[in-house]
Amino acid sequence: MDYTSFDNYMKQRFGGKVYRLSLSTGCTCPNRDGRCGTGGCIFCSAGGSGEFAAKTDTGHSGSSDDIHADRNYLISHEQITDSVKRQIEIAKTKVASKLSRSFAGYLAYFQSFTNTYFRDDKEFAGVKARFFAAARHPEIVAIAIATRPDALPGYVLEMLASLNQIKPVIVELGLQTVHDDTSRLINRGYATKVYDKAVRDLHAIGIGVVTHMIIGLPGETEDMMADTIRHIVSTCGCAAPGHAGSVSDPVKHSYENLLNVGSGSGVSVISPVNSVGTSPCHSTSAGSGPAAVIDTDLKITSMPDGIKIQLLQVLKGTRLEEMVRNKDVTLHEYSPEEYAALLRRLLPLIPKKMVVHRLTGDPPKNLLISPLWTADKKRVLNYLHKALKD
Repeated sequence: MDYTSFDNYMKQRFGGKVYRLSLSTGCTCPNRDGRCGTGGCIFCSAGGSGEFAAKTDTGHSGSSDDIHADRNYLISHEQITDSVKRQIEIAKTKVASKLSRSFAGYLAYFQSFTNTYFRDDKEFAGVKARFFAAARHPEIVAIAIATRPDALPGYVLEMLASLNQIKPVIVELGLQTVHDDTSRLINRGYATKVYDKAVRDLHAIGIGVVTHMIIGLPGETEDMMADTIRHIVSTCGCAAPGHAGSVSDPVKHSYENLLNVGSGSGVSVISPVNSVGTSPCHSTSAGSGPAAVIDTDLKITSMPDGIKIQLLQVLKGTRLEEMVRNKDVTLHEYSPEEYAALLRRLLPLIPKKMVVHRLTGDPPKNLLISPLWTADKKRVLNYLHKALKD
């Protein structure tokens, strides 16, 4: 099938193979700590999808609230830089056996929980320093930051725009589904219009968005999954905004013109910045939030929009496990053949200019309940690639 894979795009852009390094900021999630909700999304593990992340200098991977009680790792920029270097070295050992002769560098992937959700100024300063330390590392070629669309206030957009002048940045948003009834069932904690606004805001500062969607959510049909892809494509991939003007306003330039161009002189954000404690999850309004304005002549090194597709997996210790056990929901357990056939029908909906970052998840084997065949990621990918070529 004809689609643009993450691997192929990165080889074309950077001249060789780029490997993800899963790193941690130690952030939590507003859908866990009570700001938006509690318990998190029903499918999310205790590690917030960060079980493979290199540890922070507190010895944690960002999976526990006790990181925030221990602020020692925020003492100085020098200590933070050293901490990030250590995380990178630890993460490099996890992919060392995979390195090919075409090695071109690493993508620093801040994966677990909500990496732009800060509970005070000190926490924001510490995480910001971590992002910039990673961006300045000579072996890092790009930065990926996973977050929620309701955790992108003006001061965060300003920080991301500045970071994007050092290394290209992509922001990953966990939409999962365009259907708000399903989103309430999975306890996503925000309306789809909040995602739409976040994409506009990120495009307005020249940053590409990678959207996560899940195949096989409770009650969703194939047509509903196709609706999610079409919404992601229409919001991100085909008519993406450009830069210039205030965030969420109509823009003057095509976002595509920002792709693969050299970095410029910097970003000028001229609107007031919200205080750190007031922005995440404060509203589900699509029109709220501060406006950031950037230089209309600015050229930004940008990454294209993308999509991550994952089959729903039931993990131990999640609310989903409990719901399945209590028969509160009924899930269709796809076979490898069914899943490959479904992808063959869905992938043609994605234009080639959108990068497909993932076709399957990588669950912790000790937590996986079902489908068990997804535990061997390498074998699954080999099967899917073959099935999609046939």
